[in-house]
Amino acid sequence: MALTIDNQITNDSAVKNKTVTVEKFLQQLDAIHELPTLSTVALQVSRMLQDINISAQDVAKIIQNDQSIVTKMLKLVNSAFFGFSTKVSSVQHALMLLGFNTVRNAVISIDVINVLNIKGRIKGFDISTFWRHAVGVAVISRYLDEATGHHYREDVFTAGIIHDIGKVVMAHYFSGQFQAVWETMHCEQLNFWEAEHRHFPLNHAEIGAELANRWHLPEPMRNVIGRHHTSANNESVDNLVYIVHTADALFHVFLEDDSPTEDWPISTGARQLLKPQIRSADKWITGLRKEIKEACQMLMED
Repeated sequence: MALTIDNQITNDSAVKNKTVTVEKFLQQLDAIHELPTLSTVALQVSRMLQDINISAQDVAKIIQNDQSIVTKMLKLVNSAFFGFSTKVSSVQHALMLLGFNTVRNAVISIDVINVLNIKGRIKGFDISTFWRHAVGVAVISRYLDEATGHHYREDVFTAGIIHDIGKVVMAHYFSGQFQAVWETMHCEQLNFWEAEHRHFPLNHAEIGAELANRWHLPEPMRNVIGRHHTSANNESVDNLVYIVHTADALFHVFLEDDSPTEDWPISTGARQLLKPQIRSADKWITGLRKEIKEACQMLMED
């Protein structure tokens, strides 16, 4: 399978037509009053951790209001993923060991999966496959972060988990158009990014960014969601965006079970940042399958 450099070519007339429909589409999006929201616990934790004087005990009390989050978080913390030699038995203990930001991101990751875990199967979209991809991108992103020494570890896993949340909004609230994207992908051997431009005035990254703004997610997360495709060649993009952008491409090429195309673009900027890891991906990426499977079992057990 091959990785390609992303060279975006924009058709002027298509842009004009798209501009006419974007406003209407945003109005439709705004009119969806039942768009999913993060739980009260996740929102409170995110807000509390902006206060430098907050205590671990106060944060732990809030998290303990949602036992589903507590159970999954402790499973994650005690897994080989974090590699602690001693058992972490409480939320407060996890806060002491991992730090506030890491725990906040764990809570957000778990909560996003809970909130966007659409029951049943929408034609052309399987939620389990979607989350396996998201978790896989998160694990690969974490590997790339460690391999390059960028030290985004507090944000990189969660950024991978949530990078494609716009697709869930598409599938659930615009299912007809989404089905058309799916059919275009497989009939014309395109990737999702190419096919969605045929049927939506906004792409999944832009739709996801709208949702991230509503959720008041931290800025690094919003940047990854909104820019992991469209601004990938922009020099001002944070390296966290490049890492998730690359992890997304690598998963599609090496680990996707049913990819309609063998090519997936990696931007020039990402290639410059991660050249050794991209070149050797066929040697190390299959070794992450077990870690991806274990993370899926912990985060997607329902």
